[in-house]
Amino acid sequence: MNAKDAIAAFISQELLDGQEFEHDENLLEDGAVDSLGMLRLVAYLEEHYAIEIPPEQFTIENFRTINTINDYLGRVLDQSE
Repeated sequence: MNAKDAIAAFISQELLDGQEFEHDENLLEDGAVDSLGMLRLVAYLEEHYAIEIPPEQFTIENFRTINTINDYLGRVLDQSE
C-alpha cells in the first residue's frame, strides 16, 4: 500500500467510521475531520513514518486533502534521506 492509500485508509477507518471520500476532498472545510481528528492524523504520520511534524508545518496548506498531505509527507521524507 502506498502512502496516499495508507493515509486515506487511516482517515476512513479511524476518523470517519469507514466513510469513503475523494483524495482531493477538503477534509477540514467540509467538516469531515475535526481538530482532534487532525491531531490524531499527525500522531499517526509521526509514528508510522518516524518523522516529527513541527507546529509551524501543521498548516491548512499541508493538511487540506489527502493529496496535499501526501505531497507534504513526500517532501518531509525526501529531506530526511
